[in-house]
Amino acid sequence: MKVFKFGGASVNSTMAVRNMARIVKMYAGQPLIVVVSAMGKTTNRLEQLVPGVRPAAEHPVLLEQVGSYHLQIIRELFPDPQHPVYRHFDSLFAQLKEQVASAPTAYNYDYDQTVCFGALISTAIIRPSRTWVHSWQNTMYGLPSCSNSVPSSDD
Repeated sequence: MKVFKFGGASVNSTMAVRNMARIVKMYAGQPLIVVVSAMGKTTNRLEQLVPGVRPAAEHPVLLEQVGSYHLQIIRELFPDPQHPVYRHFDSLFAQLKEQVASAPTAYNYDYDQTVCFGALISTAIIRPSRTWVHSWQNTMYGLPSCSNSVPSSDD
């Protein structure tokens, strides 16, 4: 069994996501585990959005950076605005905004509940891309979990 973990620079752009798919495709038909974490520097931005870390007045700019970065990649990978990935992203982003707007509780809890959205969003983007790999039947897909997230209706 092969285990692949992609995150950060290895999935920081449309070209990088396509390269990831090319790598995984080389092992099509073999048992694989593919784990996807946050894209680019998303974790760094999300850390700034943990409730209580930065003044709430700074949150809209940081949220805009996170959202526009991911939407650019989505638009390049999925030009059809009716593709389900857009609804899934919108749902996750709405949950992220709720989390960021929540009152601070325990830092470690708030950190986990906020930063996990990096992996959730990148997984939402990359998961539909599995069609680029012509055989994922034997693939186990490593999905992050976050207690305040919901699976997409496409699952």
